[in-house]
Amino acid sequence: MEFFYNLDSMREEEIKETFVGRQGLLDELVELIRRQPDGAGVQHAVILAPRGMGKTTMLLMLQFAARDGELKENWQPVRFPEESYGINDLADFWIESLTILAADTNDEELRKQTEQLEVEYSNSDELQEIGLAALKDWRNKHGKRLLLLVDNFDMILEQINDERDNARLRDVLMNDGTLMLIGGTVSFFREARAYDQPLYNFFKIFELKHLTFDQMLELLRRRAEVDQIENFEEKLKANLTRLRVLEYFAAGNPRLVLMLYRVVTQSDLTEVRLALEKLLDEVTPYFKAKIESLPPQQRKILDYIARISSKTNEGLTPTEIATHTRLSPNQVSAQLKRLSELGYVRSANLSGRSSFYTLSEPLYAIWHQMRFGRDARQKMQWLVNFLKSWFSPEEIKVESQKLAERFLEFIQLNHLSKASNTLDYRQLVAEAMEDEEEKIKVTERINQDIQKYVEVAKTTLSKVKKMKLLFNESQNALANGQPLEALQKLEEVSKIDPRGESTWILKGRILQELGQLEEAGANFDQALTINPNNCDTLLDSGLIQLKQGNFEQAINSFDKLLRITPNDTLALCARGLAQILYAIHSIEFEKISDSIKFIKQALKLDPEDELAKGELAIAYWGLFSWEVIKGNFESAEQNWKLGLDNFNDLSGKLKQALLNLVSFTFNQLVEWEQINFARRLISESPLEDQFFPLVRAIDYLKTGDEALIEKLSPEVRQIVEQVVETLRPLVPEALNRNVAKPVRKATAGPRHRSRKQLDKT
Repeated sequence: MEFFYNLDSMREEEIKETFVGRQGLLDELVELIRRQPDGAGVQHAVILAPRGMGKTTMLLMLQFAARDGELKENWQPVRFPEESYGINDLADFWIESLTILAADTNDEELRKQTEQLEVEYSNSDELQEIGLAALKDWRNKHGKRLLLLVDNFDMILEQINDERDNARLRDVLMNDGTLMLIGGTVSFFREARAYDQPLYNFFKIFELKHLTFDQMLELLRRRAEVDQIENFEEKLKANLTRLRVLEYFAAGNPRLVLMLYRVVTQSDLTEVRLALEKLLDEVTPYFKAKIESLPPQQRKILDYIARISSKTNEGLTPTEIATHTRLSPNQVSAQLKRLSELGYVRSANLSGRSSFYTLSEPLYAIWHQMRFGRDARQKMQWLVNFLKSWFSPEEIKVESQKLAERFLEFIQLNHLSKASNTLDYRQLVAEAMEDEEEKIKVTERINQDIQKYVEVAKTTLSKVKKMKLLFNESQNALANGQPLEALQKLEEVSKIDPRGESTWILKGRILQELGQLEEAGANFDQALTINPNNCDTLLDSGLIQLKQGNFEQAINSFDKLLRITPNDTLALCARGLAQILYAIHSIEFEKISDSIKFIKQALKLDPEDELAKGELAIAYWGLFSWEVIKGNFESAEQNWKLGLDNFNDLSGKLKQALLNLVSFTFNQLVEWEQINFARRLISESPLEDQFFPLVRAIDYLKTGDEALIEKLSPEVRQIVEQVVETLRPLVPEALNRNVAKPVRKATAGPRHRSRKQLDKT
């Protein structure tokens, strides 16, 4: 799975395997780091490139090189996140450096120290001095210099916006060998290019170049290898002409190449359309961020070039642009020069003295046309143009015939929405045909199919009206507390339209409320045959299986759901609970640990999710139970403490459920050593009140102090005496002689672990 904007979600191996066309620059930067003097005169650097060109990837590769390569003996990488919105002065910058350093090195002492600094020093001037001193102390203690890898460095300097802080930063970077800074930036920022700025001409600039055609092919090969796409080399060879089109639209931008990569893996026209529409939706934040970062005049010029070039595919002169934007030619020329430097436009001298400007990224023109087209036809003209460039005339003719056959299938199945979409697409394909005679034939057949669609739609409409009436009646019956009548109405709806997914779902939920779990599950299964990827239905089905004790089937449902929506906290919690119950049911307690990754992921997405906290406590205390029964006290204690950490954040019913789980564990103790172990854990926790009878009984058996029992109220004393008699056979003989027996006779003898007891769990 390729990630376009959140590279931290990618595996390290995946990032390395798809690193293409930049190895030379990476080697140059690594060599620059290696030869820096340990003192004044360190050369700092900035990687300059438009968005999507690979700045973040380069910083990640530098982090890997400094962490694992020859640099690791002398350097500690500190890589900032892509967005550091919380940095507004130099104090914030140093504190963020310390925070990242502590996290990357698992330095708990440094983490606490950093948090304490923020509390103690409210004055920014004092805090920035103390923060820098803490970084130097860490360097002296560990013998490693710090490599600051700062993404969007220009944005951070803009947020700081203080010449005095910039001057301080320059002084530190220039005169102290503790730090080396390598930043990533989309433009040569004002703080480094203005003569009157402290950081003027301070950084060595490295530009990321556009990928060549061969590098683009290599990137596609590596991406396909990671995704395990079979016969991809054959696809490349068969699509070389199309790949030239791909090169034109991506303009050597790695992010756009990977986005368009999916298009290469598609075969027929409809799949290409869906892939392109998905791509144009995904590039929206990319293009919006690029355009919104520009000043108003530059935005206006770029907008005009995009609107006109998407229609004509031709460049525009500064004079033409000035006329239509109502700006002076000098203003337009100056702004075009700046846009060219930033990589938004490019110029070509086609007629001697005149320059014609076009967009550097042709895909932007398509995106602009789809997003800002004045009517539906204009919005979709990009697709017609793309089809002409992507497919040969013969391929378009073949695909048109396939679409006609697909339309008939949808009509027969009464899939009117899909049939309508197919008709729309056939009209676009017809427009892309170059053979006028063939275009007329196809258009006539499309018109005939439109009439057929209208006739079927009329018949279907009457059925839909009847179904809607029945559906409304069922919902009214349900609201009036008549679930059986509601089910009867829904059965009638199902007879009219057996493919009505929502009907099966509602029937399933009503049956679930009535406690008819097997029938409810059957209805959810029927809904899933219609739409296997309905997340709500998958969740309902999994929960039904969970209630019925079909844990493996529940796990399968939740796994499928998480493949569709990996960040669904409820699904993650349900998957974790299913794993816990499966482990307990199969008496394989060690498998409880498999649930923890799902629950922790849910808490990562929502740290306040009480259900996830409760499940995490259950998981750790389930492992605690297992380790106690096996006699692994050290491991048991670790899991006890982890469970207790999450237990303390809970309230109400969840706490009681967890106490019941721990009570079960304590009831399995059959050795005096285990009992003493349990007593110590309870005494070190806030749970003494909850386990008072057990605690008092153990203390009595250890000391023989009859006052511990005699001063209790009769009701509580009776319970404690029962526990004493249950535990007495487990007390060592030497100790037992010193303990008087209560008047009450023993009501229970020694208990032993058995498979039957574990089955009851």
